[in-house]
Amino acid sequence: MTISRARWAAALAASTIMGSAAADDVTGKDRFVCTSWHAISCSTEGPCESTDAWRLNMPDFLKVDLRAMEMVTPEGTDAPRSTKIGSLARNAGRLFLAGSQDVRGFTWVINEGTGEGTFVIVSDTTSITLFTACAPSDRLS
Repeated sequence: MTISRARWAAALAASTIMGSAAADDVTGKDRFVCTSWHAISCSTEGPCESTDAWRLNMPDFLKVDLRAMEMVTPEGTDAPRSTKIGSLARNAGRLFLAGSQDVRGFTWVINEGTGEGTFVIVSDTTSITLFTACAPSDRLS
């Protein structure tokens, strides 16, 4: 069954309205789902732009699997994506994820206690900062 873009947009809108309440404790969890609720994009080509994450072609949701060291979009999304996590560290109640794909690098810092985080994607000419909210997969039903 394919999930429509409209259904994903409605779910994203609901999580945006709830703000940080959509995030949850991910302490010690190996699998969780995250969404981006705001983005800032900067480029050497012009001024920075503050916008919704979906306007920058960011996926509405990412499933994070720390055991498999990968991030994937949920089944049924219009444009399936998968990215390997190059490194993982836990320190001071934070998860630190980093890696690269093609010509971009990324760093993601997630507060394990709140599920809130900041995900930065960079290239040689562009930087995108995403503000994220995560919740353990086993608490989503």
